[in-house]
Amino acid sequence: MALSREVLNFVANTGGTTTTVNTSFLPKALILVSHFKTTEGESATARYSFGVSDSTNHRCIGWAGDDAAATSNVIGGFRTDAALEIYIDGATVAQRVTGVAFNSGNFVLTWSGTPASAWEISAIVFGGDDPTNISVGSIAMPTSIQVQNVTTVGFQGDFGLFFHGGRTTSGFSTNPKQSLGAAISPTKRWVMDLVVRDAQTTSAAVNAMSTVDDTAILEGHAASTNALEFLGDFDGFTADGFNIDWTTVPASAYLYAWLIIKGGQWDLGISTKPAGATTQTVTGMAFTPTLVSWAMSSATALATSTSEATSTVGVWDGTTEIYAGAYHNDAINTVAKSAGASTKVLRELNYTAEADGTSLNSDGWTITWTDTGTAYLVPWWAAASSGAAPPPPPAFGDYAGQFKIIRPTLW
Repeated sequence: MALSREVLNFVANTGGTTTTVNTSFLPKALILVSHFKTTEGESATARYSFGVSDSTNHRCIGWAGDDAAATSNVIGGFRTDAALEIYIDGATVAQRVTGVAFNSGNFVLTWSGTPASAWEISAIVFGGDDPTNISVGSIAMPTSIQVQNVTTVGFQGDFGLFFHGGRTTSGFSTNPKQSLGAAISPTKRWVMDLVVRDAQTTSAAVNAMSTVDDTAILEGHAASTNALEFLGDFDGFTADGFNIDWTTVPASAYLYAWLIIKGGQWDLGISTKPAGATTQTVTGMAFTPTLVSWAMSSATALATSTSEATSTVGVWDGTTEIYAGAYHNDAINTVAKSAGASTKVLRELNYTAEADGTSLNSDGWTITWTDTGTAYLVPWWAAASSGAAPPPPPAFGDYAGQFKIIRPTLW
């Protein structure tokens, strides 16, 4: 069985409402991420969006913030009808991807309007025989402590991405709070979340924070106080979906979304970025990965909020490497940036440290950091095919020389 995968970097087509991206196979699942700039590198204003699609169902989150603002100006969103949404600054939404079509050899994105700029966008594409089932969907969080049994997936998955945008309906609003989590089992999961408070004139009230946790897949903090608002742990995949153990619940029924895949081999974990220009190797996987995706915020300790709101996603398939992310510091009139590149797998935003893919190993991966920096936590997930398919039975001609005619002995 084969898990086809491809990492792609492309730009939005400014000549119409569709963008066609060539692939080497028929896609079955799509992950999109963008920093919504037209050039690579890091620049002022924070812009970020992350989304998924199975060609029929689309979900995305995103946020944006103004740089050098005397009053914090940030927005965030969650969409149940889009695979990506473009936030230009802390008050403006441009276009979003409202349609995705999978074809043999490409996928086509349909926009809500003609893109105003050739924004850089990156994609992770899955296909092949291994993804036997794909689910993209969303549901509301409960407002009472419970184990939530979600049955709308329709099959038992092997890997899931889970995310929320701090909203009860599809749309956008101020005071963004978002998280991205991954899970393969009740003991192997993680979540990365952020919060930024809008319309603040003093640094103490901006409350730009990030958190990484290895005991949950969905997490949220209050914009005004950074107090834990909700926490959902992964209780495992079921025959028709999954269970989430909600130990802290929100007062409002926020929506959350998922991408769940059945088939393939998967692993995940949390590493720590080295505080220096050096190689970093993670081992212990039961297979050789063919794709690894990393995430990074400003968190340096598990389940501990850290100043600066950061959301960065990077990926490498052994050939193509990309990252995209956004950053807002915990102060007004200072720094809000986003960055992206098609030559590195990760970046410590508001700093020069970047990581380059070095090798995909028999039991893990190696990346090389280009500069010193802070020892941030780095959640990651990895994928590979489930194994080699058995050879087909030989054709009749392949049996030549393997048989011998035995004549019976007559007595």
